[in-house]
Amino acid sequence: MKINSGTDDNDSLRVLKTILLSFALITHSESFRDVICSLFILSEPSDYLKFNSEVKDPKLLFGNIKTGDNKVNQLIDRLKTDAGLFNRNFNIFISSTGNGGQQITSELKTFYSMIKAREKLRSKLNKPAAALTPENSSAAPADIIFRMDNGYYLNGEFFEKCDYCRAVTSEEIYIIGNFTSFTRVEVIERLLKLIKSGPTRDYSFRKNPDIIIHIPEESTIDVTIPVTLAQLMSKEFSDFRNMKIKTTMKHTKTMEQSKGYSMIQRSIILSND
Repeated sequence: MKINSGTDDNDSLRVLKTILLSFALITHSESFRDVICSLFILSEPSDYLKFNSEVKDPKLLFGNIKTGDNKVNQLIDRLKTDAGLFNRNFNIFISSTGNGGQQITSELKTFYSMIKAREKLRSKLNKPAAALTPENSSAAPADIIFRMDNGYYLNGEFFEKCDYCRAVTSEEIYIIGNFTSFTRVEVIERLLKLIKSGPTRDYSFRKNPDIIIHIPEESTIDVTIPVTLAQLMSKEFSDFRNMKIKTTMKHTKTMEQSKGYSMIQRSIILSND
């Protein structure tokens, strides 16, 4: 468990944390999303009780890991707060060296059997998913909402009050509703009008440090949206270099199935919706 890696490693856990973080980054890649990190770790008896409880709580195991990359930190935060995600990617067993060689060997055999059983179950459950197709169903286009100090901009009109809009965060552009292959033309027109003209005459998005386009969980998107957004950002919004797309993990997974995802990937930030 503890390996002294040198300076600035007071708890001698840098090696373990580096392994965990490295594997977390690997599993974040689409190609290795379903890979499991199985670790059988020996611990001194004095540390066993503490570490044996920590591996059951991702918040403790990843608690002090921080990097200089915001996206990596977001991934770490998800692992700390989503036990299901942690358990899908990590399988960790702590064995005390005080138990003796025979007991450790028995625990290792049990651990190996658990790995094989888990892989067998996953192979049954992981049936190929049908590829997502564009959503062409008839539907009302999504609303474009922008909240300011004195009211709300809703599809080109200003309202001092808007019960429907109360949940939106100030200074973020919301796309709420159906943003799909069927509705995207009208949604894009609404979005262009807001960003190009501003919600009011004296408001300019060029002054904002970041322009955040927020697609919350309740909205509906399909696989055409990454290409749509990429075209907007490379053409109509080419002179706006500070655009970000804020959305949920669910919508991100939909976007990842589109060929256009790689063109907008660096602009995506995850929300907690």
